[in-house]
Amino acid sequence: DAAQRNRAYVNFQLGHHREAQARLEQASAMFAEMDDATGMAWCSNHLGDIALELGDIAEARRLYEAGADIFRKTDNRWGLARSACDLGHLACEEANYDSARAFFRSALTVFRELEHKRGLALAFEGLARLAREEAEPARALTLAGAAAALRRASGAVVRSEDDRKLERTRDRAFAQGDPAFSNQAWTKGWHMPTDEALQYALMSSQGRMAPGSVRDRLADV
Repeated sequence: DAAQRNRAYVNFQLGHHREAQARLEQASAMFAEMDDATGMAWCSNHLGDIALELGDIAEARRLYEAGADIFRKTDNRWGLARSACDLGHLACEEANYDSARAFFRSALTVFRELEHKRGLALAFEGLARLAREEAEPARALTLAGAAAALRRASGAVVRSEDDRKLERTRDRAFAQGDPAFSNQAWTKGWHMPTDEALQYALMSSQGRMAPGSVRDRLADV
């Protein structure tokens, strides 16, 4: 149930991954007995986080996709977009950057339509990581700065693993670039209006709008 899932979350934050895994599996079974599809989907998603943390890419993908399938069937657009972000990070782990870009941009489009600031921050964070891994530290820091500002504006409690992802992206991007320019890039993103940040995120690094529909990748989640 929800209480069991919350206890699993605490275990995960403390680094007790196996305990968290066991609690989530128990919670998922309880949600199944209650015919609570949304609860089952989030358990699958969080189990994917654990599998990824433990280095099991194949199992993480299976779990993220299982959760996404339930979100799709129940028309849970927030959950589906969150799954796209998670699958984007998974694609980054495999250096499959084109796939990661499509996942993050698909999520960004949905979060924009939902006017969900915390969701937009998640998508910006993913695109920031992608830019950093593609050796574009200034773009990475601008997007990371925009993500941090949106998180603060949303006032929502953020999962600590999301905080760690953003911090890793920021720190590694700073290490890639000139310190003065890096600070400027971060500040630019922090002060960028949301609409401008959205346009910037959807642009290619060459300053052109990315071709194709960013919705397409969500259909494949």
